[in-house]
Amino acid sequence: MSNTIKKIVLMSDILRISPKEKFYTDRSCKWLYNLFCKQINLSINIPLELELGCNSNLFNREVFYKLAGYKEVSEENYIEIAKGNINRAAFDYFRSCFDGYFIIFQEAGTLKQLADYAKIPYIDIIISSIRFLEDLNFAFRTNVPEIRNLLLKYREPEADLYMNANQIKAYYESRQNVQFLNNFLQKESLLLCGQTEVDLSLIKNKKLVSFLDYQEKILNLCASYNHVYYKAHPYAKENTENEKFIDSIPNVTRINENFYKLMASDHIVAVAALSSGTVKEAKYFGKKSIFISHPFISYYYDDAKSINKNDFIIINNSYYSPTFWADILSPMFTTNKNHFFSFSSTKNRLRKSLNVWWAYEVGNENNSVHPPFPFLTKNLVIRKEEKFDNVSISSQDISVIVQGAVINKQDVKNCLNSVRKYLPKAEIILSTWDGCDISELDYDILVLNEDPGAADLSPVTDKKDNVNRQIVSTQNGLAHASRKYSLKIRTDCSLTGIGFLKYYNKFSNMNLKREESYNYFKNRIMIDSYFTRNPENYQTSRLALNFHPSDVWHFGATEDLKTLFDIPLQEKFISTVNNIQYQWRVPEQYIWTTFLEKQGLSVPLDSMYFNVRYTRDLTIRSIINNFFILDHALSNIKFPSKFKTYPKSTFESIISTYAYFVFYQHKYDNDFKLPIKFKENIYDALGIKKYINELKKYLNDLKKILESFKIFYKLPLLIIKIFFKIVFSVYKLLWWVK
Repeated sequence: MSNTIKKIVLMSDILRISPKEKFYTDRSCKWLYNLFCKQINLSINIPLELELGCNSNLFNREVFYKLAGYKEVSEENYIEIAKGNINRAAFDYFRSCFDGYFIIFQEAGTLKQLADYAKIPYIDIIISSIRFLEDLNFAFRTNVPEIRNLLLKYREPEADLYMNANQIKAYYESRQNVQFLNNFLQKESLLLCGQTEVDLSLIKNKKLVSFLDYQEKILNLCASYNHVYYKAHPYAKENTENEKFIDSIPNVTRINENFYKLMASDHIVAVAALSSGTVKEAKYFGKKSIFISHPFISYYYDDAKSINKNDFIIINNSYYSPTFWADILSPMFTTNKNHFFSFSSTKNRLRKSLNVWWAYEVGNENNSVHPPFPFLTKNLVIRKEEKFDNVSISSQDISVIVQGAVINKQDVKNCLNSVRKYLPKAEIILSTWDGCDISELDYDILVLNEDPGAADLSPVTDKKDNVNRQIVSTQNGLAHASRKYSLKIRTDCSLTGIGFLKYYNKFSNMNLKREESYNYFKNRIMIDSYFTRNPENYQTSRLALNFHPSDVWHFGATEDLKTLFDIPLQEKFISTVNNIQYQWRVPEQYIWTTFLEKQGLSVPLDSMYFNVRYTRDLTIRSIINNFFILDHALSNIKFPSKFKTYPKSTFESIISTYAYFVFYQHKYDNDFKLPIKFKENIYDALGIKKYINELKKYLNDLKKILESFKIFYKLPLLIIKIFFKIVFSVYKLLWWVK
């Protein structure tokens, strides 16, 4: 083409509509304009115009939709246009608007076919779907052959993609992430990647395709692999018909692990998706790439083959320099001589600019997509809102199951008498062992059970495991409960008030939301903070176990408690991992994981200590969505004296305190309002509360300098302590999202 073009414009697919944002594409278009407008203006003598949907000078989107035969601008009609359902009048309108222009598209989308039809020259720029390189890379395509040939000079060699992928594999291998993954990933497995429900990449033959269109093909594909792990798209809705179909396949397990970490595992041998960029990326990690429907984007790598206008070329970062633009635009414009420009070496320049990281985390101090504090995480899942009546529970609505052995008779008396005192109209069920001395004990219903005995855990430990005793006594006690609500409590505990009931009423009336995929009870069950452990502490404590909600007491709807304890007795107690014997699951873990498995959830837990991101995330989600966690000090439930021999810091975990319940609830429920006293709980969460209190005290003492001189050396010391404690604690908090 000759130098006949007199105008140049930057625009995106302004036909595109989002349900939440009227001018969905404008932000990214402005972003690209700011990146390259100076370079382009230095290269040619024509100013770069910016065409936006919100302030259109050349093209009216509403007019186009009406000419195309659509009454309104909507997501549904946009998809119809993307399928190619456009009439001649709309085509001609587009051509009249941009006749004489050269267009630089920021993701042309549906406008590409219009530009091709109207023979309007363009460059189409996208962010490459190969996203594991040192930084994001742009990919270019054009309908101008002369520009296409010039772009090839700046192509990122395909060999570089393989070497970058190997660097990522080395990164994860050196940190033993792959070793941990392989403990629960089955060999010869397929990774099936999900996609969003509405995307241009899913359009094939003028139809929006889904998993349901390829059911037979997917079933045959899954059957050909030892196991299949399904990784949902982070922006996809949950529990759709597509996902229900995938969940119905027998050898499919959901997984929520970093994609590139999975690619580093030799146990994953293939990656499949309808039309996802992850399938293209898998190739460079040595995995078999399977497009169930079709590849959406075609990249040009093979110099032996001819290139066409639909092929994208992944470009190195030369596009930061005006010399690049002067070179590639020379077939269309008279260009200027310029100096070569390059930014100083900065990792992840484009990632930081866009603030989108995808699954990338190598060399990134923020560790992947999540912000450092989980309560700032955007709500990306569909939730089922929990419905409560205005709960006001009295003692006559409650059955109390006092379960366990009668060893110290006075403890049992204290327990039963305390229930009579604080829950005077409650139904008391004593569920203990046949042969125990039950004389002079105050109860309404007696259940005598055959003792299943304690399990021997040698050679792992000399302790005994009483989980089967808890299951039997609780199951049989609940079987006799006749009230709507039940409190399950040990025989060696007692009540000092009704704090647990007060806070259950309070929490229930807050109408907190729950994720539908992890909602297993009619209402949440309340448990104690003590012994509720958080796996996110795995870096600092070996006792940061997965699936470990406290089992000392439970309060909730009787129907829900019966559901929780409707599980078989434990038979396996010891497991061997890498030739080392471990306790398989402690009682709290066995009860909760067995319940979850009964709900159809796959729980990879080869030993009580097994801890990877997937199990940590599954633990938090399953616990937060099914339990209220009450600070022990607020419960008015007194524990046996032997519990006090354990340090509080050892057994109370992050999710066990009110502040951290706020963190996690906010992570999965953006509508959850932060309490006014949250700042004080932040101090508690960071572990600096006692220093803050001391600091306040000494700051007040400034007014009384004559009273004491200790403030002059203690005040600086406290400030230093707080500073280093914050640094260390924030480091730990940054690991929550892993």
